[in-house]
Amino acid sequence: MDLVIENQKILDYLLKPLEKADKSKFLNIIGYTPQNWILLKSDILSQFSEYPTVMQEQTPYGTLYHIEGKLRAPLKTVEITTVWIQLPDTNVLKLVTLYPNKK
Repeated sequence: MDLVIENQKILDYLLKPLEKADKSKFLNIIGYTPQNWILLKSDILSQFSEYPTVMQEQTPYGTLYHIEGKLRAPLKTVEITTVWIQLPDTNVLKLVTLYPNKK
């Protein structure tokens, strides 16, 4: 399986302050900023070798997968879930979103 995290997904979604579904505050608190976005991308990708990828559901757009595991951020290690989609007839998993796991 090929893993894809588009640079714009990191810069214009995860690390950009948004009115709805803002991820940037959480990521800033644990040490990720637009200046070290490449580190965030690398840290997310490292979850594939450490934690199981679990199929969640089939949708008209593709198959959704989740990975639950630790994100070793610059300031703190946290439990997160990343959501990925495999588009139909491809061998590619693309990052959809991430969120902190509730304790």
